Amino acid sequence: RRFSSTPKTFHPNIAQLNIKINDLCKAKRVTEAIQLLMSLKTKYGVDPQPGSYNPIIHIRCQEQNVSQVLELLGDMTKKGVKPSTVTYSTIANMYCRMKQLNKAEKIIQVMRKQNIRPTLVLYNLMINSF
Repeated sequence: RRFSSTPKTFHPNIAQLNIKINDLCKAKRVTEAIQLLMSLKTKYGVDPQPGSYNPIIHIRCQEQNVSQVLELLGDMTKKGVKPSTVTYSTIANMYCRMKQLNKAEKIIQVMRKQNIRPTLVLYNLMINSF
């Protein structure tokens, strides 16, 4: 029996793609990470997960780039990706560091409405921001 010499096409799965997005963010190549995120469905045929967005949201929160953070959050919702505790906690943390505690509190309210329990760490962060 002969083996075909035709190379098989490698199709990365969502976990591998999320690792790539995370690695790009760690290397400060956020634009490339965003491009990869936006091409997950069209190029790779996989649906994004919260873990696909979280590294990019984390970087943009560190930069206090509120407009892009909210844009990414809106994109998640539009694509049917439910933000995770990590997603919301990262955003609330950004607002706390910016001393916009009312906005951080609104994030916690959204979490509760979506039956996502805020963590003790998040509550401590809020308390320590006063």
